[in-house]
Amino acid sequence: MKGISSFSIADINKDKLPDIFIGQLWSEYPATGPDLLPSFFLLNNGFNDFTDNTTALQNRQSRRSRGSEWVDFDNDGDLDLFITNYLLEHDELWQNDGNGKFTNVIDAKGIEQIVTTSPVYYNHGTGCDWADYDNDGDMDLLLTQFMHPALAANGFEGTTIYKNAGAPNYTFQTSWNKNTYSDGSGIGYEETHSGGNFGDVNNDGLPDIILPVYYGCRYADFYVQNQNHTFSNATFDWGLEGITSGEDASFADFDNDGRLDLAFANNGLFRLFRNQMPTQNNSVTISLLSSSGNRNGIGSRVTVFAGGKKYMQEVTAGRGQRMQKPTTLHFGIEEASKIDSVQVRWSSKITQETFINVGKNSVVLLEEGKGSTSSAVEKLTSNIPEHSWLAAPNPNPIDQSATIRLGITTQGILEVDVIRPNGAIIANLSSLKNTIAGEYLLTWDCSTLESGVYFIRMLTTDGVYVQKAIITR
Repeated sequence: MKGISSFSIADINKDKLPDIFIGQLWSEYPATGPDLLPSFFLLNNGFNDFTDNTTALQNRQSRRSRGSEWVDFDNDGDLDLFITNYLLEHDELWQNDGNGKFTNVIDAKGIEQIVTTSPVYYNHGTGCDWADYDNDGDMDLLLTQFMHPALAANGFEGTTIYKNAGAPNYTFQTSWNKNTYSDGSGIGYEETHSGGNFGDVNNDGLPDIILPVYYGCRYADFYVQNQNHTFSNATFDWGLEGITSGEDASFADFDNDGRLDLAFANNGLFRLFRNQMPTQNNSVTISLLSSSGNRNGIGSRVTVFAGGKKYMQEVTAGRGQRMQKPTTLHFGIEEASKIDSVQVRWSSKITQETFINVGKNSVVLLEEGKGSTSSAVEKLTSNIPEHSWLAAPNPNPIDQSATIRLGITTQGILEVDVIRPNGAIIANLSSLKNTIAGEYLLTWDCSTLESGVYFIRMLTTDGVYVQKAIITR
């Protein structure tokens, strides 16, 4: 393959083996003719080899792809694939149906609308990164784009953030303003943005952004996120001015001091920039060790609960343009005095495992099976109750575990959380996107929790229901 532009690795079919998508850009530059190269989606067959599964991306046409990343954008427990394409070609968002087939839903979800119709043109995609940048529980898209000034008046977009609206439709809204030719989130226009990466460099719980650039006499941009989820240019404040970078960049805490550092190119040479900015905020660095799936937990989702807030990330391998994030996850937790709990949804499972006694400002390894696992919800009957309800745990008081019965009257979102009296969420017992009306039973393993008063909270599309739980030992 001559034009490899991206690689993205994850366990797509939950068979405990990592699979791979390989994107290609073009066969030569400048592009002068039929230079399209195929991209490949390969399934790991368990025999140190891969099987071509590209047809699972139904009716996909070859495009000049620059970046890609696996992500669970719709919170249904399986991984979807985003591909950003160059040379005025449409980007792609392949939604996983959980049964081995993928459907391109880029138009239905509102990402990158058509710019011109005759001929049909879109934008110049150059990179991508996904993160829950606003801490609302779903993954948002940083879409970096190359855009010549002369194209702005025609409706083309520069680098922007596509915010995920969440359940039930998981559609996206761009912050790019086509009337002012600028991004409403505060990201300044730059013609040659070449990639981008989210990372919380000041540990305030809000991911910041690095944006590298192509070509000499063009300089990388660094943006710090504000509390209202806009961004301010802080390139000079953080000592990152005058850097001519390459295709992409990555944050990583290489010295384990609790602050993210930055790796990318400068004047054609690899450079590592150490974060020396003082901060009063705390952090935690988490690595996973999986026994049921790939060893590093690639494709797993980790949520940290601290100070009454929650922070969520996914473990990825391969992102944007030939770039690799660490499989170690760095979480800023502001000035939280302690971490209440850490919840892991392992890549090969739909259940959640909760870990407690995780120290702040620490580097920890969470091993699968060493926490307490909440059971997947079990459906008891399809009988539709007259009204939604949540029963108290049985038994109550509780020693090691309890069962919880519930009923819902309409199809929709079902979230069942364990919370402390101060409102801090310490465990998620169930998280289902399209729960069918009926009665359900779930099991709560609370053997690792200390004695005290807790509350079980059920969120549905038609209301919030709460029951008290008392743990005594």
